Amino acid sequence: MLVEGCIVDNECENVEKTQVLSTKKNNPNDAKTRIQRPSTANPHQENIDLEETILMPAASKQAGSGSVDSEIENTRIHRPNEQSSTSASEQLTQLTFANTANTKGLLKAQAIARESADTKNLVKKRFLLETTLGAGGMGTVYKAQDLRKVEAEDKHPYVAVKVLNEGFKQHPQAYVSLQQEAVKSQKLAHPNIVTVYDFDRDGDTIFMTMELLQGTPLDACLKSVANRGIEKNEAVGHFNQLCNGLSYAHARNIVHSDFKPGNIFLTDDGSAKILDFGIARAVSQAKADSNFDAGSLGALTPSYASYEMFQGEPPHFSDDIYALACVFYEMLTGQHPYNRTPANQALEKGLTPKRIKSLTRREWRALEKGLALTISDRWQSVAEFQKAFAPALRAKQLWSAVGVASVGLIAAGWAIYGSYQDSAQLKSTIEKAQHCLEQKDYQCAIENSVVVLNAQPNNSNALTLNKVARDALAKSKQLAVVEKLIEEAKDCFQANEVDCASLKLNELLALDQKNTQAKKLLSIVDQQGIDNRIGVLMSDANHCLDENDYACVNRLIAKAELISLHHVDVVAVKSRRNQQWSQQQAANQQRSEQVAALLGQAQRCLKENKYQCAIKESESALALQPGNDQAIAVRRTAEIAMVNEINQRKVIDGMLIKARQCLTAKNYSCAISTTDAALAMDPKHVQSLALKKKAEQEQLRIKRSISIY
Repeated sequence: MLVEGCIVDNECENVEKTQVLSTKKNNPNDAKTRIQRPSTANPHQENIDLEETILMPAASKQAGSGSVDSEIENTRIHRPNEQSSTSASEQLTQLTFANTANTKGLLKAQAIARESADTKNLVKKRFLLETTLGAGGMGTVYKAQDLRKVEAEDKHPYVAVKVLNEGFKQHPQAYVSLQQEAVKSQKLAHPNIVTVYDFDRDGDTIFMTMELLQGTPLDACLKSVANRGIEKNEAVGHFNQLCNGLSYAHARNIVHSDFKPGNIFLTDDGSAKILDFGIARAVSQAKADSNFDAGSLGALTPSYASYEMFQGEPPHFSDDIYALACVFYEMLTGQHPYNRTPANQALEKGLTPKRIKSLTRREWRALEKGLALTISDRWQSVAEFQKAFAPALRAKQLWSAVGVASVGLIAAGWAIYGSYQDSAQLKSTIEKAQHCLEQKDYQCAIENSVVVLNAQPNNSNALTLNKVARDALAKSKQLAVVEKLIEEAKDCFQANEVDCASLKLNELLALDQKNTQAKKLLSIVDQQGIDNRIGVLMSDANHCLDENDYACVNRLIAKAELISLHHVDVVAVKSRRNQQWSQQQAANQQRSEQVAALLGQAQRCLKENKYQCAIKESESALALQPGNDQAIAVRRTAEIAMVNEINQRKVIDGMLIKARQCLTAKNYSCAISTTDAALAMDPKHVQSLALKKKAEQEQLRIKRSISIY
């Protein structure tokens, strides 16, 4: 048997398929084998908090064939460029187990370790690599025995070990980033997210231990349905599970950053699980912090990466939403919405996805918004996306309670007395009619009873048989119509076509006015129709609220209240409107108070001739309240005053030049009069005061030096 799939950085096309069994014809279960999560009762489990699904080949369970063990023994696994610093015997000596009380398991584990010591396939003196499951850009995945589980005699001792490639050895920062992301991912315990057990290193070998599950990678599934997609109900089921997994991770502030079909695994029990949470994000962080070539390790898949990722924006929940929408589109159609064109190029070329005819208008609007190329046009949360696509009422839960009451057939209450006097053949015929009636072959019963009535028109037994058979046939035909209408109504409801479902149920009630199940279902369908109509109105109202368009909000609420006055969605939007309005009013009041304080300070600065201060405070007020007339006026006054002050200084400077010239020429009267003119403009002008004082002193000195005889 060949390995049929892989979950190794989702590079399935690069998987080197390893032959591990030669006894396929003897192994009826040679599909994909699920290795369950190790028992939580095992005291040697470390960090068993999350798991990762890895596809593995099934091993034959037939005892005594010997072929499985020999084939596995011949499939030797070599870790990339491994260099062991200890000998095989030293490794064996160092192999220790915490629980030595379990002698049988301990001896078995030691025996396995001893036999494998020289093969260099023992990681961390604990995990024995047995077969290669696949290889991709980030590393190689092996099926491995956990010797601690062997020691504890765990029935499921196998795990998957992903040995990361050389790029991580050469860039320690990548290891640090991965370890940090692994710690976050270990908190993700969700049925739609596979779990990583541990993240560790053995010398320069970095590895992760993960769970193994039975199933198929989504990318392999999509290849088999290329250009047509999978059945709609199945795709919607997978979509809802993937939404649940992503919502759970996003609620814990963890973004996947490499969501794609290859990172999704469909188990045989119908579950959809998300792989490799945090690995792409960790590689991206390492790339930002060093020269690490994250692209070479598959940290970003162009066909599913958002436009913002190409722009180098920080990880955002909307990145996963874009990828989820692309995957959902591909599940429904078998084709990528943009023909695998990267989002940045699709935006540049103006590409738009082709509408899917099988979706209702509501469903298509929801998916189309998820496929938006820019974050502002895209859903901001997975929950919004999921709710917009499908109504809150789960159709399966609704219809699981539906049962069509079987029609009770009157096959007893009468008896055939005596025998035919005419012939034994008539007796045989009426017995045949009775047998047909008991077998619910009403047409047969009618035909045979008619044969008897042709010979004996008043035969009471034949008359009774004929009437009962005809009534039962009519009732069975009506039942078939009812069942058909029920099934058609189911299909309509599951497709969220409530008008169609309502039409079918009304047709049913026209045939059977007392059908309580149809009445109950019609009530639920009608309520769902109300929910759908109000849901559309309130979705638009929320968009109006985002834009602070309260007139639009009130108009849409009024329309919704005509449909259902106290609908929970209407109440929620009204509550948001009122809260948002109150918050904005409070913010406006606070802003008005801040503006008033700034304007008061600007006025004070203006009075003190501090024009720069007045301008600064008035501009701060305008930043809070653009168009404020008082702030504009204060700023204008300050600007004019500042210009006048500058011009005045120029005039005073000119007067000082003249006064100094007069002083030099010992024309003290000229100097004094000129400085008086400058001081008339600015009485506190320091230079003018000093020059005038000097001129007056010189003038006084000369006067004193003149003697009058």
